[in-house]
Parts: sequence; structure tokens; C-alpha cells
Amino acid sequence: MPFKILQENNVKAEILNLMGSIMLGKATKDEVHRVTKLAQDNGQFAFLKTELLSVTNQFK
Repeated sequence: MPFKILQENNVKAEILNLMGSIMLGKATKDEVHRVTKLAQDNGQFAFLKTELLSVTNQFK
């Protein structure tokens, strides 16, 4: 069970790193695809969507 929690936290960290790259304008297409697949494979896609909405709302 602790491994699963650690894995979820690692996926969330990758998602948050991607959000930082997007905000800085440095995200690559490959990075977006990699993190999106990682989120989907690990049940974190809802978290990814929430973070993307948060970032896009900051640019309005």
C-alpha cells in the first residue's frame, strides 16, 4: 500500500511540474503527451484536468 501512495504522489508531482512548464511557456508536446499518458495509466486524469483548468483560468 505505501508504494501505491508514493506512486500517486510521483504522478501528481509530474503533473504539477507540467503545469509549471505550461505557465512558463516551456512545455513541449512530448512532455504533455507523456504526463497525460502517465496520469491516465495511474488513475490521476481527473487531477490533471483540474490542474489544467486552474492554469487556464489564470490566463483569462
